[in-house]
Amino acid sequence: MNVNDQESHFEMSKRASLNISHGIRMNQYKMCNAKGCMLSRHRVSGYCRVHERGRRLYGHALGYHFKSKEFNEERQLVTEFIGSNIEHKGIASALAFLRQWLERSTSGDKLLPAYEDFHRLNSKCIKPIDILIEAATVWLYSERHRERLPDDLRLTYAISLAVLHLAPRDYRSTWSQGRETVSPQRLSAAARLAVGEHIRTNLGLLISNIVRTMQKQQSEQHEFRQSLSAPFSTTK
Repeated sequence: MNVNDQESHFEMSKRASLNISHGIRMNQYKMCNAKGCMLSRHRVSGYCRVHERGRRLYGHALGYHFKSKEFNEERQLVTEFIGSNIEHKGIASALAFLRQWLERSTSGDKLLPAYEDFHRLNSKCIKPIDILIEAATVWLYSERHRERLPDDLRLTYAISLAVLHLAPRDYRSTWSQGRETVSPQRLSAAARLAVGEHIRTNLGLLISNIVRTMQKQQSEQHEFRQSLSAPFSTTK
């Protein structure tokens, strides 16, 4: 590259940098796209800092973190249902699929989504049935609490996070001003999306079938209890 080419490249980079800086400044005069939010947008995002974080971490500007205990009721129901139907062909196929995902990830198959995280799960003795139960648990929760967890990217991310948090994350050390800080490794943005997508794409039919059957059974049980308290006719 000659001197003129170097100068031309430098000028192009400078103009691009100025355009980005100008775009960031202009974007900050616009309001966040999240419904009801009056805050300014963050950098080049269409959302403020808070709602951009929700979009990046949980798949939606209005997304947020769910604690594991929020799914306790659904988890118990799903665990009992799958345990009672463990011989079902679909469940057997799903467990084989998840077992292969864990084993191939441990072997270092980089073609699999979140292979490093699934290697971690496998090394911490997380079983295929644990993953299936957790995914179905979150799906059932979404069906029962649509206002809190709609069936969109928020559900995909919630499934990912529930599964990836089945085992503790590895810790990393960072140094700042001569002090060491130890903290869990962050889940990558790719893993937050890819795990849920892979599960929904490959096991969605089964999990939807599980949830639909459970809801039908609960509806039938409710109707039975209602029939027991139906008033008797007093006419002769």
